[in-house]
Amino acid sequence: MDLLRRVCTSADGQLSLLHRLKTATFWADAAYTSAHPYALEAYRTSLQLAECAFVAYPICEVRHDYVLKETQSVATDAASCAIENKDLTIAVEMLEQGRALLWSHLRKLRPPLHMIESIDPHLRDDLLRVTQALQVFALSFDASTQDDDSPRTPGSAMLIDDVGARFKEHRKLVTELDTIISTLRKVPGMERFFLVPSYDMLRDVTSEGPVIIVNHSKHHSDALILLHGGSPTRVPLDRGFYQKVLEMTERLCQAQTYLGKKPKKYEKELREILADVWLLLGRPVRDALVSLGVDKGSRVWWCPTSAVSALPLHAAGPETIASEQGEAKRRKRYYFQDFYVSSYTPTLSALLEARKYASVGQAAAGRATQRNPPDKPSLLVIAHSGGNLEQVPKEVAIMRAIHRRFKRTKFLQGRDAKRESVMRELREHPWVHIACHGSLTPGEPFKSAFRLSEDDRLTLADIMGSRIPNAEFAFLSACHTAEQTQGSASEEVLQLAAAVQFCGYRSVIGTMWAMQDLDGPSLVANVYESMFAEAGYPDEMGFKRAARALHSATRQMRKDGAMLEQWVNFVHIGA
Repeated sequence: MDLLRRVCTSADGQLSLLHRLKTATFWADAAYTSAHPYALEAYRTSLQLAECAFVAYPICEVRHDYVLKETQSVATDAASCAIENKDLTIAVEMLEQGRALLWSHLRKLRPPLHMIESIDPHLRDDLLRVTQALQVFALSFDASTQDDDSPRTPGSAMLIDDVGARFKEHRKLVTELDTIISTLRKVPGMERFFLVPSYDMLRDVTSEGPVIIVNHSKHHSDALILLHGGSPTRVPLDRGFYQKVLEMTERLCQAQTYLGKKPKKYEKELREILADVWLLLGRPVRDALVSLGVDKGSRVWWCPTSAVSALPLHAAGPETIASEQGEAKRRKRYYFQDFYVSSYTPTLSALLEARKYASVGQAAAGRATQRNPPDKPSLLVIAHSGGNLEQVPKEVAIMRAIHRRFKRTKFLQGRDAKRESVMRELREHPWVHIACHGSLTPGEPFKSAFRLSEDDRLTLADIMGSRIPNAEFAFLSACHTAEQTQGSASEEVLQLAAAVQFCGYRSVIGTMWAMQDLDGPSLVANVYESMFAEAGYPDEMGFKRAARALHSATRQMRKDGAMLEQWVNFVHIGA
């Protein structure tokens, strides 16, 4: 163990970062298995090396393929080790440090420049220059990632042929950034600049409701419930949870081949999976929330890790409960949805970011109440009814019918829905509704896309490079928008909905798999009706009503006799 420790912590340059990372993960697992006191230190070292190795590679696909896949279980196993040591706050910090490295790195490259301005304007300018240059590298892709007709970014691999020069320039910028960071950390109050948020900083994520982290580890799995003003509460999960989740996600993936072809077979498989999710996770978490005093009907946020992120936790169930009506007794089936209003978040930092307001208008919207409603937002509707999307025109008609709810409404359809025009108009409208085909490319997450027309797409890579500062709400009425591509790094949450949230949208509605075309119009009508209803929760106005609006609309789908896969498919992400 001492030899492994020396190899991993040595900075003599004899071993590559990737080699040291692989050695550190081996050291950590070996130390944990043998109950060695170095175990937690070994996992800390692995997480630090994972970050360093990630930053060292300038091309997005390289980071994903060669670094992220080497570290897929490091954060969850590290958290498991911390939980076993009863260090629950450290477990939360480790998960935040080691998951979603891509999104976390990009978020760091958009620092709060206004804070630096008052410290040193020249340092602020240097930081802006370096982070913008690093963003070009961070968002550059191999030529194969982009369509032949897609515009090339300044950092595109198509424009930089000399790989050696590329790495050299990137390394120079990283070194310059490290110098700036070191200078800033010497300023009182800036000691944690660019560091992973501490638990004291992360705990603000519970200001509007509990957050449930589900840690999926080969060592042991747990749910950690974070409540406002308190320490995390551990909910130990079944010893077989780890393997059963892997089996369930594989079953769900295989079952989706039946979707649209053998609906009854898919329904049966989905029903069995949801029942297992309830027994393994839904019921233990529900019981813990009740014991912690969380009222029925409250909002909760799920933060799943690893393969758990592919499961519809919000729809776990049912639990059959006997009830009395007059003299008659009957048994009623309850899903998790009947107890709490669920939202999802990829990480705690993503949810904290979604609750920030980048403008005075957004701050007003965030503080809005029924007595002080927010200003009307402007809406962008992007629609493409090609292929078999016969209901999209009805969906567009519904949006036209409610246009008076908005300050102004812009519709992009057909030839008007070009990638360049879409990206331009997104910056002008805080709300967006997208109704079109959504597509995934197995093994190539950055090619996930919205089909804007027969020959134009808006890809995940396009969205990653965008920044929509005044964005609020996005309704992604398309297939697969909250689903990860098969073969992608599961801890990176590389899906369209997460990308839309990252680029600025604080509240997002998406889909976990292919949606039925017939579901669009009625669901859309019910969601927007609930969002603009006068009655409701006084502290939730504007985009913050989306979660309850979706919750209400999907419960109505159940009452109307919808199949499981129809109402379970829709999820809310963010604030």
